[in-house]
Amino acid sequence: MVSVAGSVLPRKGPALVEVLGREIELPLGGRLLLIRHDDRAGIIGRVGTFLGERGVGIADLVVARPGDAPGGLLGLAVDRRLDDEEAAALRALAGVGDAWPVELA
Repeated sequence: MVSVAGSVLPRKGPALVEVLGREIELPLGGRLLLIRHDDRAGIIGRVGTFLGERGVGIADLVVARPGDAPGGLLGLAVDRRLDDEEAAALRALAGVGDAWPVELA
């Protein structure tokens, strides 16, 4: 189960403000990608390269540091949803714990 909380922010409008106990401000809409990862150098670059090699553009990216919860969290607004095979390959990257493609209507 993935726990999330949302709100309407003054400048961003509807947004995710908490995911898995981590504070985050990711505007809602379209296609999102949530990634739980090890909090260490190089993860963001590895994820960006992975997406770029598959022609997936990143419209927005926010990073939630671990705080009390283990690991970090990336929230991305992307140009297209990853298919099941791509999501599985993303999860297999070193340092990536889990990844959830989300498409909002």
